[in-house]
Amino acid sequence: EDDLTDWLEDHKVDNALEVAEHFVEYNFEIDDLEFVGERVKVPHLSPVLNWVNNNLVTEKMVTDIQEASQRIADLVMSVKNFTHMDRAQDKQFCDIRFGIRNTLTMLNHKVKHASVAVTEHFDESLPDVNAYIGELNQVWTNLIDNALDAMEGRPESTLDIRTERDREFVKVTITDNGPGIPADDKDKIFDPFFTTKEIGKGTGLGLDVVARIVKQHRGSIKVTSVPGKQPLWSAFLSKVDHHQTRLQEEMFRRPKMYIRFAC
Repeated sequence: EDDLTDWLEDHKVDNALEVAEHFVEYNFEIDDLEFVGERVKVPHLSPVLNWVNNNLVTEKMVTDIQEASQRIADLVMSVKNFTHMDRAQDKQFCDIRFGIRNTLTMLNHKVKHASVAVTEHFDESLPDVNAYIGELNQVWTNLIDNALDAMEGRPESTLDIRTERDREFVKVTITDNGPGIPADDKDKIFDPFFTTKEIGKGTGLGLDVVARIVKQHRGSIKVTSVPGKQPLWSAFLSKVDHHQTRLQEEMFRRPKMYIRFAC
């Protein structure tokens, strides 16, 4: 950028610093400026290059507006999906990847603000699972949000989310490179109102809610962690209600859902 600025100033181009900044963003090089300079004399060079700069700025603004509009549309759709799912009174067969992706969209601002690199490895052939969809969304939201909080201020933060088959289970793994859970806290993390967050940042109800939801699905959840290493969360959710008929079980046969969270 400094070389471009010097060239522009030497050729008496107005707003040299601003023009150079935008030209660098669009990969302009000295050779490009020399090419223009050989064909446009100095009295006309400044207005020509500023005209090019203004067009680049306008193009970027239009692109930013289009991208922002798409992000808003995605967010609105995710909010609608969450609202619709929370109204569901009965269990439904659902694609858990859809709920996880909605959750990531809802938390996108927090992910970007914390500069967290998110990677998804989803098995596209996974079967649907029978669950209270809105409640599962709360599970994803609480666990991913906790992972983001745990990585706050850490350089090169990463969040990895995987879904795959594991025999008769669907397995979900959420891993982050946070500091881990102190040994003294492991037995208390699912207790209501217990939190390791700063005052005003946490209610201590997130993991309690997660545990209750998993239990409501006739499942269980546990954590294995060593300070300084990534903790491992494991939850098991049943595939079918006992009151379903044998015919329904044959028609809607699905594997149990096994969720393993690592954060």
